[in-house]
Amino acid sequence: MTLRVPTSTTYSRLERGLAVSLSRVQVLQGQLASQSRIAKLSDDPVGAATGLTLRAQETNWAAYQRTADDATANLGTTEGALSTSSTLLIRIKELAVNAVSGANDSTARAALGAEISDLRDQLVGIANTPHLGRAVFGGHRATAVAVDTSTSPPTYSFAGDSGKVSRQVSPSVTLTVNVDGQSLYGFDAGQGADLFSVLDRLETAVRGGDAAGIATAQDELQVRTSAVTSALGQIGAATNRVDSATELGRTVLDQLTTQRSQVEDVDLAATVLRLQAAENGYTAALGAVSRANLPSLADFLR
Repeated sequence: MTLRVPTSTTYSRLERGLAVSLSRVQVLQGQLASQSRIAKLSDDPVGAATGLTLRAQETNWAAYQRTADDATANLGTTEGALSTSSTLLIRIKELAVNAVSGANDSTARAALGAEISDLRDQLVGIANTPHLGRAVFGGHRATAVAVDTSTSPPTYSFAGDSGKVSRQVSPSVTLTVNVDGQSLYGFDAGQGADLFSVLDRLETAVRGGDAAGIATAQDELQVRTSAVTSALGQIGAATNRVDSATELGRTVLDQLTTQRSQVEDVDLAATVLRLQAAENGYTAALGAVSRANLPSLADFLR
């Protein structure tokens, strides 16, 4: 019997084939574990570049979504404050109408005045409604309306600024999400023309049964009520724009995710089949190496 002694060249070729088979198995196992067919740029330079571009776009749109969420929260807080203010102002107008009635005695007028005073204080609190440490009617400040109780009646002043709080909710949509409290409450109309001073005068007129004073205060109150109604419309329009931008953002993110998945993700069924084939190849290569590693002629001669 003639023994065929494997040469070093044969061993090297078999070892290289075994290494290639093992590497292929490891690559496919890694793809299945990560669910991605691109572990490094050299795996697919074009696909990797496309995937990076899509990821960058996803990051941008995700940031827009977070900004839109903040805008929605800010607008919701502002809308709630304005709606409550509108309800309180309607109640104050009812009290003013009731106060004109000649059937009210001093006790009844005092009760009406006390309720107006309480509602005024509530409106001051609403004016300073906070959102993330900033008053929604105070621009970028923590307080919108300051009250100096050392005077009689108290003195009210605007403690905020008129800065616009803007949010970019899409590449093409940047909008203002706050309401300028200085104009809303009438601080820009001159000393004593603000809502709270008007309510102080209304309270005094109601307690004293001053019909002319009540009528004047009612006219001034109507101006401020109209300002609140207008602000509600402004906030509603901004909310609609944010909602539209948010919906667009969700759609774009879904599309980008789908596109990136098509570029980067593995085809699970096909990859499993390729892995099985690679494992079979590796097993065959391993068998070839083991068969080639037979005893040499020198081993038989010992």
